[in-house]
Amino acid sequence: MRILPQSLLFLLLASAANATIITYVGTRSGLNALGPIDTVDWGTAADETGSSVPSPYVRTSTPSSITTTAIIATGTSNFLIEVEGSFWDGNFSPGDVLLWTSFNSSPMALTFSIPIQGIGFQIQRADSGPFTASLTAFGAGNVSFGTVTVNGTSSAGSGDNTAPFIGVYSNLADIISISLAVNGVSTDFAINQATLLTSLNSTPEPGTFGMSGIGFLALIFVGQRFAQCHG
Repeated sequence: MRILPQSLLFLLLASAANATIITYVGTRSGLNALGPIDTVDWGTAADETGSSVPSPYVRTSTPSSITTTAIIATGTSNFLIEVEGSFWDGNFSPGDVLLWTSFNSSPMALTFSIPIQGIGFQIQRADSGPFTASLTAFGAGNVSFGTVTVNGTSSAGSGDNTAPFIGVYSNLADIISISLAVNGVSTDFAINQATLLTSLNSTPEPGTFGMSGIGFLALIFVGQRFAQCHG
């Protein structure tokens, strides 16, 4: 039986360990618990309610003591800044400042000035009824890491904080951009404050320990077989 050289097996294991894996996160607290975060506000209720902002629209994350990430929101037309309970009567929390695609039927793209570990926010379609929202994460070279989805139901006039949260994080800090879309006859939507995960907590998850152990044992086993075959 032919045995792979140790160097080749090591490269295969290293490649598997360094592959990007994205994971869906369904709550803001769940994303917050993974590591240090920044936030991005789309405006202020006092001075930007109902105002039109250009595409691309650049916002900077805070606090800068952790990192400073510029988010560039891009669509095919201008965005609108809205506030739940004022110009927007939907399913966010009262007072939430929102970035609305403003009847723009194309997906919204968010591009980051530096790679991030994860991102999430609440999302709601403008029209009432059930909808599915999708988030696709991309790395360098516009390589897709995959898509996550969440279902929700849009209703008017409630301000009940039931807009679904859609979030994603990567095992590597290599998310360069994301694309957002919702389905339905009308596909315009709004999102509230963005939470950015800048890095994961240093303690590996149990699955990481398990994979490391398997890889280490595999190296020992192949090394012994290689030595026996060439001894």
